[in-house]
Amino acid sequence: MPEQIHLQRATEKIIPIIQKMLQENDLVIEDIPQIIDELFLAYKGSKIIGIGGVEHHGNVGLLRSIAIESSLRGKGYGTALCNELIAKAKDDGINELFLLTLTAEAFFGRLGFERIERTETPQEMQETTEFKTLCPVSSVCMKLKLE
Repeated sequence: MPEQIHLQRATEKIIPIIQKMLQENDLVIEDIPQIIDELFLAYKGSKIIGIGGVEHHGNVGLLRSIAIESSLRGKGYGTALCNELIAKAKDDGINELFLLTLTAEAFFGRLGFERIERTETPQEMQETTEFKTLCPVSSVCMKLKLE
């Protein structure tokens, strides 16, 4: 189990740091300035170790931009980050979380996400930039029901 992490809301001044980390993880960066208020930095002590967020669309959310610093992967930090974001989404009244992934279906499956067809997502999800333009149709769509 990793050391405890804490989340801090991202700000515009650190967009370049966020974009660099996302690029290093082959994740999209084009809309980061537009969703900056939905992103969080994960810290271990005073060191940024990851990023992630949830776009809110009514009572559904889109899990976005999950990345952990490369030297710390495989140590449970990604799971810890996602668990924190899921708990925050629940607290914020989100009932269902969706995501798109090209490479991490197994990882998200271990967190309880289930594969679904893109067409099974609510209209709010289908209208997001990530669904419409940023993620290819070959991306796996997944859903987590929050109880």
